[in-house]
Amino acid sequence: MNTKLLRRSAFTLIELLVVIAIIAILIGLLLPAVQKVREAAAKTQSQNNLKQIALATHSYHDARRHFPDAYGNPSWPYGEGMIVGCGFFQILPHIEQDAMLKSTYGDIGYGYNYSYYDDYDGTIYEDTGSYTYSYGFKGYQAGRGKGIIKTYLAPGDPTANDPVLLAPCSYVFNPQVAQTYYNMNKVTDGTSNTILLTEGYAGCNGIMYEDSYSEPGYSYTYKESGARGGWNYDPFTSSWTSKSKYESASGSYSYESTNGQYAPTYDSYGKYDSKLGKYELNIQFKPAIADCRPSAPQSLSLGGLQVAMSDGSVRTITSSITQKSFMAYSSPSQADVIDD
Repeated sequence: MNTKLLRRSAFTLIELLVVIAIIAILIGLLLPAVQKVREAAAKTQSQNNLKQIALATHSYHDARRHFPDAYGNPSWPYGEGMIVGCGFFQILPHIEQDAMLKSTYGDIGYGYNYSYYDDYDGTIYEDTGSYTYSYGFKGYQAGRGKGIIKTYLAPGDPTANDPVLLAPCSYVFNPQVAQTYYNMNKVTDGTSNTILLTEGYAGCNGIMYEDSYSEPGYSYTYKESGARGGWNYDPFTSSWTSKSKYESASGSYSYESTNGQYAPTYDSYGKYDSKLGKYELNIQFKPAIADCRPSAPQSLSLGGLQVAMSDGSVRTITSSITQKSFMAYSSPSQADVIDD
């Protein structure tokens, strides 16, 4: 009887390598498309968040006839039931987070920690201490709040998931508009021409302000660092350290300080460039986390910075904007010209 040997078919090594190469090429072609879809979805979600926060600010304004204060300074007189916290904390009931606000009810108190070191021609002055004060009544205080609020969290924010952040917020108010003594009637430049808030990294930690100047027989350096606060930023709780040195022989003076937290706001003024004779644009377009500046807004994509205007509309500011126009968009009543 004739028997036939059966051989199992299999890929040769060359065939296997060809298949792997084809799969790698397909993945390489697919990944950019997937990334673009993700970025588009993140951009849309951030637009929706900006819109919701702007509308919540309008609702707050309608109820109180003024904007929430970006820095969280409560209006006088202080009393039972007062709210102490930044603008994002104040508008919690208007984004369906009334329960979060109520969870912070308790004794209203004030406290700060400080430490400074001053070297004046070799004479040292230094002190470290703390101060606390209780107002004797109860209210809602942002420092007791924590947790993730989806409306305040942008999916494209590379710092938003940092476990160190107890109350992350991927947006920053324009403090020229968001202040207790301001209302819509005072936005004379037009609500559609005035920024209310922008995107900004939740975990921004770096140099807030920096300046230096020198001439024969005199030099000056200044640096202020710190971290951006979250939606639970509390102006009644603070900490800072400072170090300064002065030498009369050389005429040199240096100062450095570190603030525990800054309010989630942005500054429209950039650093002055003496060589160019103008201010730098104070917007960062998707910077590395290590390069983040708490005084500037940060875009979540290279395509541009998304902003909510005071009328509730959402726009995108590209890197082609001039510092002059950015300042004009930020100022509510100076009748300055937008040249872009």
